[in-house]
Amino acid sequence: MIDVLFGDVLYRNKLDIDTQAILKNMNEPLKSQINLKENHKESALYVLEEKQHKELKKIINNEIQQYANNIMKYDADFKITTSWFTVTDTMEKSQYHQHKNSFISGVLYLNVNEHSGSITFEDFRDEQIKVPCTEYNILNGNAYTVQPVNGLILLFPSKVWHVVNQNQSEQKRHSLAFNVMPVGTVGVPTADSHMRIKLI
Repeated sequence: MIDVLFGDVLYRNKLDIDTQAILKNMNEPLKSQINLKENHKESALYVLEEKQHKELKKIINNEIQQYANNIMKYDADFKITTSWFTVTDTMEKSQYHQHKNSFISGVLYLNVNEHSGSITFEDFRDEQIKVPCTEYNILNGNAYTVQPVNGLILLFPSKVWHVVNQNQSEQKRHSLAFNVMPVGTVGVPTADSHMRIKLI
């Protein structure tokens, strides 16, 4: 399923996976309110490279291909660059943020309930004239909220601002976040503003 957010595409799909089994293999979750501005152990930022998450990485790569190649029609290969588990405790939330040095970002929800914190995407571009609406929808609004469920995966352009809303439950909120970059030539090969990306 796709939604159009401020001219960008949000992809979502409910995966048929055992999220509790993933949680059992999870280690070193990062606090969502930190937004990765702190110094973390390098291993905590590459969890999908770990042997126990090999099958999960395959599943996520298939979703990335569906979004990037089949829906967006990008003519490129894509590679997950960083991936990390997150935890949001009771009454915690994140700040609004984008994902720098990334093209596509994603999140897979592992342990959530209806009160543990939704995700809101927001358009902070300046509106020269703000005309009132009789009702707000995906076409005229500047914010869009998704209520997560276990197994839900979201993919979106990394430039889109978003926030993890406050966890108002007694349950820790767990998810897996990741960033993705294209591999190969980006831009028109005969133009002066192109580059070749090779990720190690």
